[in-house]
Amino acid sequence: MRKSIYVVKIPRSGNAPHMARDKRYYKRFNFKSEPMEDYEVKDLYNRIFIPKIKIDGCTFVRIYETESRCEYQLTAKIINEGKQPCNSYKLNFYINNFRFCDIEQKPENSKFSYTAINRNRLKLGVSSEEAIYPNEELDLGHISVSVKKENDSLFWRGLVIDMILFYTGGMDELAYIPSTRKYIEGRDNINEVLDKIR
Repeated sequence: MRKSIYVVKIPRSGNAPHMARDKRYYKRFNFKSEPMEDYEVKDLYNRIFIPKIKIDGCTFVRIYETESRCEYQLTAKIINEGKQPCNSYKLNFYINNFRFCDIEQKPENSKFSYTAINRNRLKLGVSSEEAIYPNEELDLGHISVSVKKENDSLFWRGLVIDMILFYTGGMDELAYIPSTRKYIEGRDNINEVLDKIR
């Protein structure tokens, strides 16, 4: 006898909250419907007016090499999954092993900053230059990273690119390991990986 399993997924409503017939608002909690508190209802109403931006990937690729140096380009993609445009956001890249490389921003007029956190960790900040609209994707960064050939294998060993995206009403985090092309989600998981290579 063959058996079937049905999986029902109910997506989060962008028009929440929804009032029930008894003029109350309910939430799902522990497989039950329970009345919502006043602050929960207000939070859901505000959801409509807050953008939702996330990091949608990262590339760190070698663009060319010379006899003495390897040149890489660092870029991340962000996407607005909300219903409102966002004018103000900032993406921070955190690169370990930076003592082996030189950093250059292209184009030069981009809003770009960098801060050495310690001798082995660098923060590269890229601020918004244009609004990102609902369902729009943008590439940020275009940062050139130059590494001496003699240090290239040391630079790649344990290289993790940790990213934090700040925007009005929220933030998103993602880490990328270029050597394996794997992503790590969640701050606890990211910190666990970073702790292993420190």
